[in-house]
Amino acid sequence: MMFDNLMQRLGYQFSNIMLLEEALTHPSVSESRNYERLEFLGDSILSFVITTMLLEKFKTESEGDLAKRRASVINGKVLFTIANDLKINQELIISESEEKTDGRNNARNLENTIEAIIGAIYLDGGIAPCTKFIITHWTDSIDANVAPPVDDKTFLQEWSQDKGYGLPQYHLLAKSGPDHKPVFLVEVKVGNIPTVSASAPSKKEAEKNAAQKMIEYIKENESKN
Repeated sequence: MMFDNLMQRLGYQFSNIMLLEEALTHPSVSESRNYERLEFLGDSILSFVITTMLLEKFKTESEGDLAKRRASVINGKVLFTIANDLKINQELIISESEEKTDGRNNARNLENTIEAIIGAIYLDGGIAPCTKFIITHWTDSIDANVAPPVDDKTFLQEWSQDKGYGLPQYHLLAKSGPDHKPVFLVEVKVGNIPTVSASAPSKKEAEKNAAQKMIEYIKENESKN
């Protein structure tokens, strides 16, 4: 049966195999039948299930701390890691042009696909197998942080204000690439520190990457002083 090995890795057998095929299909192959709609659904389901898991595990934490935890485990890096663990890249259905640009290993493609698979599991079997799948693959990430994590943008903001620089300033420098695979270039400025820039498939993610680079620059220069 098609995708047998993948379904074994996922721990879920699809009744409607067409749903899984759609979840694996890149927009460059088909404009009307690709992973985008299932990704939209899967993103919401993942957020819902993770929120429920966090509420059950951290019964005394505030909404703010729970939000930080949730953001840290549904971010692109975690999605990409899980997609790699499941060898999703081997099953992606992509166009020749996407293949030539290493789209099979593109982080954004894999992040989108893993969310689309969650959406496909939900439509095929309901919330129970979705919850089981997410618990299986996200529990380690949830357990990794004893204290609520602080994301890079929040850390940089708190550091900047503590130093009297005010809020970091983020500016979109450029947007390039096709609609289904955009690249945003963002710079961040903090006081009189040299600006740094970073790119990502979304403006929000590019801002996070720029904040991370700025933090690395600050720590490197502080260690020299």
